[in-house]
Amino acid sequence: MRYGEIARRIREETKRLNALADELERIEEATPKTDKTLEAPHNKMLMSVNETAEALSLSKTTVYNLIHRDDFPSVRIGGRTLINVKKLQEWLDNQSDIWVD
Repeated sequence: MRYGEIARRIREETKRLNALADELERIEEATPKTDKTLEAPHNKMLMSVNETAEALSLSKTTVYNLIHRDDFPSVRIGGRTLINVKKLQEWLDNQSDIWVD
């Protein structure tokens, strides 16, 4: 096989790989992000209602409504209601994909 033939094949393969890479990038951009890992502010063990609402992209009213559920991982310490981050992640993982309060 001559060097010219090898170079031609490499260019063809490179074009094919670039087309595949472009297609993978289009698929990735079109795919909804499904990372459901909760990020607590500053690696806290407990979050306030405000922090929980922000982390879950919910209103404070919705979080307060969730606090009244028996299965929601909240605790009262002094006069504050706090949410256990680790248990909240477990609670979220156990919820169905679509839920309404």
